[in-house]
Amino acid sequence: MNQTPQEETGRVLFASVAVWATVVAAGAVEGLLGKFDAQSVAAFAVAVSAYALAVYRLDPNLRRFAATMNARLRWAASAATVAMIVVAAIAKWPAVAVFAAPLATVAFLAAMERSGKPTKAREKSPGATRAAT
Repeated sequence: MNQTPQEETGRVLFASVAVWATVVAAGAVEGLLGKFDAQSVAAFAVAVSAYALAVYRLDPNLRRFAATMNARLRWAASAATVAMIVVAAIAKWPAVAVFAAPLATVAFLAAMERSGKPTKAREKSPGATRAAT
């Protein structure tokens, strides 16, 4: 009997965000982020965002999970995480910005991707366009 384990993407995603929050919070409590200048913290935020982007693009289960979410929820998550970064920048809370940066990247990518079936005839059939005739 060869059974493939069923991944529960939602739980894995929740656990990943919880671990990331714990790591960033521990760094903030220990004063780690305060030891670096703003440019270094921003570079780190960009690096973890690039990693999150790569994970999102390479993991089909994660993209599938995001595609099943309501589009409004995806846009709300994107707006909320971007708002977290803006507030963190104004209030000079580098830990919040570092935490939110990869989440905002993935949330924005998920919001930009369309889900569901095509609704217009043109999108359903390539033969329905003028160029194809």
